[in-house]
Amino acid sequence: MRGGTANNHCCSGSTPRSYGAVSTSSNFSAPISCHGSPNWIPRAQRRGASGLANRQGFVEHELLSDEQANLFATAALTTRLQAMVPATVEVSTSDNKVMQIHPDSVASGKVFRAMAVEPDGAVRAMCIYEGVVGNILTEEPYSLWERARSRWTDPFVVEALAPVRTMREWAEAARRIDYHFGTDDDRARIDRRPDFLTAFSE
Repeated sequence: MRGGTANNHCCSGSTPRSYGAVSTSSNFSAPISCHGSPNWIPRAQRRGASGLANRQGFVEHELLSDEQANLFATAALTTRLQAMVPATVEVSTSDNKVMQIHPDSVASGKVFRAMAVEPDGAVRAMCIYEGVVGNILTEEPYSLWERARSRWTDPFVVEALAPVRTMREWAEAARRIDYHFGTDDDRARIDRRPDFLTAFSE
């Protein structure tokens, strides 16, 4: 399905991180839990609303529609995909909106409780957005976790995400959050990103 990602456990993903995801697990290996406090997600396994997938060009040409994204949250899709694989494989699907960290979800406790660890130990507060809160190699993990949780209710995050109801609005909010909380290097990298069409026409 266009824009989806496929992976072998529920905490992995891939750039350019579009919004639907299919997860599978085998009877011979336990899937990684996506619940608890906290999970640790390497940068290479980010997915969702940020990164290359939130470029305006990608939004215009490749981003899942709201209807397509909603399909990933239906039992019908899971059942159809499950029927295509052996009985030893369990299929689950998600629209990934739990990773959005929408203020309404934070208030209700329905958020993806995780922070992302970079290869150099830097810790990002929210898995699909830029914004480092410290380094796990030199600081206590739960001090970092408290900072990460505080980011969920940061006034800028709340203002950016509160009005989000559509996929396009989510992508726009992600661009704002990335640029606001990213480092100077992050912003320079974002500024260097080519237009989607240019990148894929080379």
